[in-house]
Amino acid sequence: MTRSHAFLVVLSCLFLSPRLHASGFQLNEHSARGIGMGGAYVARPFDGSAMFVNPAGLAFVNGLEFYGGATAIAPEVRFRGRYPENPVSEVRMNSQLFLPPHAYLSYRITEEIAVGLGAFTIFGLGTDWPKGWAGRAIAEKAELSTLNLSATAAAQVTDFLAVGVGFNYIPGSVEITRTAKTPFSDPNGNPVEPRAKVSATGSGMGWSAGVLLKISEELTLAASYRSNVTMKFKGEATFEEVPASLKSSFPDGPVKTDLKGPANAIIGLAYAIDEGLTVETDFQYTTWSAFDTLIVEFEKPINGETRIRSTREYHNAFLLRLGIEYEMSDVWTLRAGYIFDKNPIKDGYLEPSLPDTDRHDLTLGVGYKVSEVLSIDASYMFVLALQRTETQSIAEYSFNGTYNSVAHLASLSIRYRIF
Repeated sequence: MTRSHAFLVVLSCLFLSPRLHASGFQLNEHSARGIGMGGAYVARPFDGSAMFVNPAGLAFVNGLEFYGGATAIAPEVRFRGRYPENPVSEVRMNSQLFLPPHAYLSYRITEEIAVGLGAFTIFGLGTDWPKGWAGRAIAEKAELSTLNLSATAAAQVTDFLAVGVGFNYIPGSVEITRTAKTPFSDPNGNPVEPRAKVSATGSGMGWSAGVLLKISEELTLAASYRSNVTMKFKGEATFEEVPASLKSSFPDGPVKTDLKGPANAIIGLAYAIDEGLTVETDFQYTTWSAFDTLIVEFEKPINGETRIRSTREYHNAFLLRLGIEYEMSDVWTLRAGYIFDKNPIKDGYLEPSLPDTDRHDLTLGVGYKVSEVLSIDASYMFVLALQRTETQSIAEYSFNGTYNSVAHLASLSIRYRIF
């Protein structure tokens, strides 16, 4: 690897540090009610969070309603490497707590038409490995923040059919710090490892659509689609701890890149087993193959280079969901769910900025109706990521090892009917 290419690879990795809860770099948890049912509610999204899971569900919201809250996410990640990649037997990611919010305002204009505005987090969270650890040139500390702003409209075409469409604007920012391993040495023969920092902002736009069909009093079929979103980031890369003799090889300056998120298609079937007891199963397909290459461009040439292409080779993946909701009384509702989440990262491409693996999620939830206009939903999710070992890491990373991770999520949402 040439000196210029080694340096550019470091910069290209800077834009992929955030370690997210969901497979790939996407969040699907935007409602305490939905989380309680394992996210299996595309056929029964009868609150403001329909703007995320299925816009058609907005047609069944009455009056003017607010639905909002937050989800606390606490990931735990461990890495065990093989010498010489990581001479330490085990490294734990520093403890972190994230609170992505969700808020929806919906209004039923007529008996058939409803509209809504929503704000929730599609991409977020971050990475915080210990300073100086063996993988510091690939992942160290990063935080990605985005907010999906959605405008949605839905129509109840007949007593048994509803459709909906939404438009989404997603602004975001990223803050990243990483050690840049290089082939350079100082006059004393010590390796030169500058501290690289990137601050960038960007945005993207997309759309969503959904349909909900009540086949019978007991059976409901639904489907929704959320488009690809390309986030265009622009920012500044700076370097610290660089010897004066090598400063020209590490110029501070503007950088930019496009980060393409996947499209999502969901189909679900809900069945009312008995009065108050409903079960639903959903299948979600995610087009991660859209994220095949990352291209980073530099305003100031690095040894004559102004662009680097980094291959990602993600493959499409899916989620299977099962959810149960039981209205045990006029005020109390119980929920439970299960998710199998297939990861999109091929063998050879696993690395500590996105150490993804297949996951099993278990959820529990409860709803309490305080009054005719106010209700509260709470839920918990336990995420068990299957152990995954990388043994054929590509040359760009050259970082074999074993990853174990779990995550705990707790969510609270409030539903208030204004009139």
